[in-house]
Amino acid sequence: MKSFMYTIIVFFLFCMVGCGDGASYSETQSIPDGIWKYEEPMVFSFDVSSSDIVNDLVLSLAYGTGFGYQNLYVKIITEYPSKKTIEDIVSLNLTDGRGSFKGNCSGSTCTTDILLQESFRFKEIGNHTIKIYQYSRESELQSITGGTLKLFQKK
Repeated sequence: MKSFMYTIIVFFLFCMVGCGDGASYSETQSIPDGIWKYEEPMVFSFDVSSSDIVNDLVLSLAYGTGFGYQNLYVKIITEYPSKKTIEDIVSLNLTDGRGSFKGNCSGSTCTTDILLQESFRFKEIGNHTIKIYQYSRESELQSITGGTLKLFQKK
């Protein structure tokens, strides 16, 4: 049942992203030389003008097929306009469990859209910053080339 729900969510994301992006915010961060270091997060900043809108937050992760793991642990720190911060540690699944990478792969590069947060409202209006750190057992993680954070407003 869990894999069925995940399939539905992934299908929904592909339709949402593939059928004319529609993101109200989209920013891409590159990781130099495809080596993601603990101390070098991807940093995304954006303004929120309403706390009434329901949103989905998606990370589109770019990585090489040489990435040697099924998942990737990340630490996500969200800073609100009030300077309050919230920290989460999340496992991002990059394979289907049978060794095949999820998402779109072309040659030696893959991109996978990962739903980070679904159907939420921002609690504060103003500038928000999201920092995404790699949180693996290795201080330098090979084959991660970047990420795009996308915010979709639901109708």
